Amino acid sequence: MAAPVNQTALTAIDVGTLPASISQDVRDAGTTYTVWYKYTAITGDTVIGIFGYGGSGSYFPDTNVYIGPAAAPVAYLVSSANNIPIQIPVTFGVTYYFEFAQFGGDPAILTLSVQRAPASTAPIGSIFVNDDTALFPLALVSPTIDHTTLQFITPFPAGEGGDVLESGIILIDDITTSEVKLYNPQLILQSTLSIASSDSKIRANNSTDQFWVGIGTNPVTVKTVTSLGVFGATTYTLTANTSIKGIASNNAETILYFSNNTGGGALKRWNLSTDAAMADFLAGVGTRRIVDILVLTDDTVVFLTFDGARDTNVFHYDAAASLLHTYAIGTGAISTVPRLAYAIDNPNSFWVWYHPTVGISRFDNIKISDGSILGSVDHTEYEGGKYTDVATATPTGRFGISFSCPFLILRVEISASSSNLNSGIYIVVPDKTFDELYTEDVKIPDPTIKTGFIGN
Repeated sequence: MAAPVNQTALTAIDVGTLPASISQDVRDAGTTYTVWYKYTAITGDTVIGIFGYGGSGSYFPDTNVYIGPAAAPVAYLVSSANNIPIQIPVTFGVTYYFEFAQFGGDPAILTLSVQRAPASTAPIGSIFVNDDTALFPLALVSPTIDHTTLQFITPFPAGEGGDVLESGIILIDDITTSEVKLYNPQLILQSTLSIASSDSKIRANNSTDQFWVGIGTNPVTVKTVTSLGVFGATTYTLTANTSIKGIASNNAETILYFSNNTGGGALKRWNLSTDAAMADFLAGVGTRRIVDILVLTDDTVVFLTFDGARDTNVFHYDAAASLLHTYAIGTGAISTVPRLAYAIDNPNSFWVWYHPTVGISRFDNIKISDGSILGSVDHTEYEGGKYTDVATATPTGRFGISFSCPFLILRVEISASSSNLNSGIYIVVPDKTFDELYTEDVKIPDPTIKTGFIGN
């Protein structure tokens, strides 16, 4: 056969309409060639999945992604994904170039699959996982069906802190800008607040309708953020604390529970009325790190621990520091720390996220009273856009979630149409007197506001 014609970005073959499946013999006369393909994003595209597979023999193509110009392509997000699927966010009208670099092989048959990510409605109770790597999207995934991504939201902040109020309002930290960002229930940005740190931990308090934000400065500082997206009047300085891992206040907001990022560290308390340290709530649990904390609506405390052997346990205490329950979650396959989230039926249950095997995230909804699992779902992991499990012709999922980030349970349905945050719809935001939502990507072709009286 002849040598491949698509050996450069300039000669890249267009994959055409998605989904696309292509097979190409990339070997000729004893040489295995690097080949290129391209795709131009169309309306409705948010994330696409690219899977260049060489089989289980000796041909293992490395996938690299670029944007133009074709004469001098520029690297974009993902490189050296060896024989595995990847996922990337895309922008309407932009052409993306996929290089499949030769890596041994005889025979060398490239099997290429390119798919558009799902854009399905995410119902109440869906699992929200934003990414920990800049520029990658927020994933909304099924709480009941394994390896099922419902939709992606892009752009969306990357970070390690976030939570949701019962109203559906969400506060997320942005590690790239050292800010926290408040979103309404339909994931429209409402407020951006500087925290002067790329390390923050966030926990909601529904009794007061606000968030608590622990900021990883030295010493640690703590602020509140209201549901309207403004800081509270008081900044608390947690003297002698140089790191923050878990944080939650009691319902009356007189006590702050928190932990440091240290093995064997205590579950600490801070008196919010006097702005002073209190006696530790718990001296510690062996050599374990306390990595996440919830305070349920009955003021009992749930906290998660993780040790060097990756063993995960959750403990449930009453407000007087008496042990009520212990939940053995299991041993994780990777060192990424597990997480907790409030359940919709709080205080009857809670959610935990851990990693039972490489490449898989498991989310369990656990009943407080007896530790039974009310629901459990597994999701495929893509870290930095790359599939994290072993190479195979049949990956567990063509789209998935980051393995490290906050997670929360949606209180409000997110329709499929809401996944396009760059729509031409003009959104009237209460208490805003300037056009915060307007950017070069958010056009207002014919701005019209319809008004009317509601109620008496």
